[in-house]
Amino acid sequence: MRYVVAIALLLASCALPALAQSGQLLGGAPAPPTVMPGPTVPPDYASPSLVPVPNRAPIAVPGGPASFDNKVQRCLEAGAAAGLGPNENSEFSRRCAD
Repeated sequence: MRYVVAIALLLASCALPALAQSGQLLGGAPAPPTVMPGPTVPPDYASPSLVPVPNRAPIAVPGGPASFDNKVQRCLEAGAAAGLGPNENSEFSRRCAD
Protein backbone atom coordinates (compact mmCIF):
# COMPACT_ATOMS: atom_id res chain seq x y z
CA MET A 1 0.00 0.00 0.00
CA ARG A 2 2.86 2.34 0.80
CA TYR A 3 4.33 1.69 -2.63
CA VAL A 4 1.08 2.69 -4.34
CA VAL A 5 0.91 5.95 -2.36
CA ALA A 6 4.58 6.67 -3.05
CA ILE A 7 4.13 6.08 -6.78
CA ALA A 8 0.99 8.26 -6.83
CA LEU A 9 2.88 11.11 -5.07
CA LEU A 10 5.82 10.70 -7.45
CA LEU A 11 3.57 10.88 -10.51
CA ALA A 12 1.69 13.88 -9.10
CA SER A 13 4.93 15.73 -8.39
CA CYS A 14 6.06 15.11 -12.00
CA ALA A 15 2.71 16.08 -13.51
CA LEU A 16 2.41 19.53 -11.88
CA PRO A 17 5.51 21.06 -13.58
CA ALA A 18 4.39 19.57 -16.89
CA LEU A 19 0.99 21.22 -16.52
CA ALA A 20 2.64 24.54 -15.62
CA GLN A 21 4.75 24.42 -18.80
CA SER A 22 1.75 23.83 -21.04
CA GLY A 23 -0.06 26.82 -19.52
CA GLN A 24 -2.96 24.89 -18.07
CA LEU A 25 -2.07 25.55 -14.45
CA LEU A 26 -0.94 29.20 -14.69
CA GLY A 27 -3.44 30.43 -17.26
CA GLY A 28 -1.08 30.66 -20.25
CA ALA A 29 0.14 33.68 -22.16
CA PRO A 30 -2.20 36.49 -23.21
CA ALA A 31 -3.56 36.48 -26.72
CA PRO A 32 -1.36 38.19 -29.32
CA PRO A 33 -2.40 41.72 -30.27
CA THR A 34 -4.52 42.18 -33.36
CA VAL A 35 -2.82 43.56 -36.46
CA MET A 36 -3.80 47.11 -37.30
CA PRO A 37 -4.48 47.77 -40.98
CA GLY A 38 -1.82 49.79 -42.78
CA PRO A 39 -2.39 53.07 -44.56
CA THR A 40 -4.26 52.95 -47.82
CA VAL A 41 -2.94 54.52 -51.01
CA PRO A 42 -5.34 57.00 -52.61
CA PRO A 43 -6.52 56.01 -56.09
CA ASP A 44 -5.02 59.10 -57.73
CA TYR A 45 -1.46 58.27 -56.58
CA ALA A 46 1.18 57.71 -59.26
CA SER A 47 3.77 55.00 -58.63
CA PRO A 48 7.53 55.66 -58.93
CA SER A 49 8.98 55.17 -62.40
CA LEU A 50 12.26 54.97 -64.30
CA VAL A 51 12.40 57.36 -67.25
CA PRO A 52 14.94 56.55 -69.98
CA VAL A 53 17.30 59.32 -71.06
CA PRO A 54 19.43 59.15 -74.22
CA ASN A 55 23.14 58.50 -73.53
CA ARG A 56 22.53 58.24 -69.76
CA ALA A 57 21.24 55.81 -67.19
CA PRO A 58 17.47 55.92 -66.56
CA ILE A 59 16.39 58.48 -63.98
CA ALA A 60 14.15 57.41 -61.09
CA VAL A 61 11.14 59.70 -60.63
CA PRO A 62 9.37 59.34 -57.26
CA GLY A 63 5.65 58.67 -56.99
CA GLY A 64 3.09 61.13 -55.73
CA PRO A 65 -0.22 62.74 -56.60
CA ALA A 66 -1.18 62.03 -60.21
CA SER A 67 -2.12 65.57 -61.24
CA PHE A 68 -0.15 66.94 -64.18
CA ASP A 69 1.44 69.87 -62.33
CA ASN A 70 2.65 67.59 -59.51
CA LYS A 71 4.10 65.16 -62.03
CA VAL A 72 5.95 67.95 -63.89
CA GLN A 73 7.34 69.20 -60.57
CA ARG A 74 8.56 65.70 -59.62
CA CYS A 75 10.15 65.27 -63.07
CA LEU A 76 11.94 68.63 -62.87
CA GLU A 77 13.27 67.83 -59.40
CA ALA A 78 14.38 64.32 -60.41
CA GLY A 79 16.17 65.68 -63.48
CA ALA A 80 17.93 68.35 -61.46
CA ALA A 81 18.92 65.80 -58.81
CA ALA A 82 20.36 63.58 -61.59
CA GLY A 83 22.57 66.46 -62.74
CA LEU A 84 20.78 67.45 -65.94
CA GLY A 85 21.39 70.98 -67.20
CA PRO A 86 18.50 73.40 -67.90
CA ASN A 87 18.04 72.41 -71.56
CA GLU A 88 18.36 68.70 -70.83
CA ASN A 89 16.01 69.01 -67.87
CA SER A 90 13.29 70.69 -69.92
CA GLU A 91 13.48 67.94 -72.54
CA PHE A 92 13.50 65.31 -69.79
CA SER A 93 10.49 66.81 -68.01
CA ARG A 94 8.47 66.88 -71.25
CA ARG A 95 9.26 63.20 -71.87
CA CYS A 96 8.67 62.29 -68.26
CA ALA A 97 5.33 64.05 -67.77
CA ASP A 98 3.69 62.46 -70.82
